[in-house]
Amino acid sequence: MASRQLHLLQSNLSNSQLSRKRIIFCRELDPLKSYTDSELSSWYRFGKEAIKYMVDLVAEHKS
Repeated sequence: MASRQLHLLQSNLSNSQLSRKRIIFCRELDPLKSYTDSELSSWYRFGKEAIKYMVDLVAEHKS
């Protein structure tokens, strides 16, 4: 009887795990190459040239 209950419990866990939606995370290597200028502006509020300029400013102050 106990083994039957354990089997039912395991099968319920398996069914609940199968019904979950899998989340897949993808990481872009370089957003400046992956997105157009208008896409960058809509996502980050800045275009490619503005982002490159800010990266250069931060790099100058960091070193």
